Amino acid sequence: MKKLELCVLITTMNENITRVKEELLPRLKECNVVISHQITQDHINPEIALFGKNVIYHYLFDKGLSKNRNNAIKYAKGDIFIICDDDLKYLSGFNKTILDAYIDNPEADVITFRAITPNGNFHDKLPDKKFKHNQRTILSVCSWMITFKKDSIIKNNLKFDETFGLGSKYNIGEENIFLKDCLTSNLNVIHIPKEIVIHPEESSGVLWNEKQCYSRGAVFKRMYGFGGGFLLCLIFSILKYNKYKEKLSFKKHLQLILNGFFDFK
Repeated sequence: MKKLELCVLITTMNENITRVKEELLPRLKECNVVISHQITQDHINPEIALFGKNVIYHYLFDKGLSKNRNNAIKYAKGDIFIICDDDLKYLSGFNKTILDAYIDNPEADVITFRAITPNGNFHDKLPDKKFKHNQRTILSVCSWMITFKKDSIIKNNLKFDETFGLGSKYNIGEENIFLKDCLTSNLNVIHIPKEIVIHPEESSGVLWNEKQCYSRGAVFKRMYGFGGGFLLCLIFSILKYNKYKEKLSFKKHLQLILNGFFDFK
């Protein structure tokens, strides 16, 4: 059997490239790495120094997280790719955990793993067992949990929807849409409940601001169409009321999520 190679797709922006060089790269010497450096500020210049034999560096003068991720995929080398933001910390042996999972599950096209906060809490509420993802479970997946086979993605012409994600019109949901597109293309998407990465816990203020709520309506329509998306907007507004009630009334939240739903074409 061919030895699988892992490639870490690092997306970063502007001066955050310093964090990548100082904190991320020293821990990734045993992997292929591609860095996609988004530059949106005039005082930031592309890097000219070499990063190492295992690192490919590219830059783009554009904005949008999904564009940045697609750019990283374009230049990446290897068999298995993992999505990486510049504020992550990988657990020791994460690369072996990922590659072993693909060896043990050769039929898998996409495997999600577990991410934890610095306090050891899980970022998701997924079952603590191996399972095959469906259209409901993918809503609980964060981008830092996603790995995939390069050949499966390229063959099916899959990429991140550039209308969604930070810096785009709708600033959330690009990873969930990506997984939905994988399911629609009949890829085998599974979950392995092993921790691979530490990511800071997101604040409730970030999760429930008006832009996020508006964008979520567009995400639901993009993923589930008019009927299913509209119903999910209503159910979500009801079930998550205790999460957002200190920042938004039920009426305001419903108005925002439906505005995003109907604005998305």
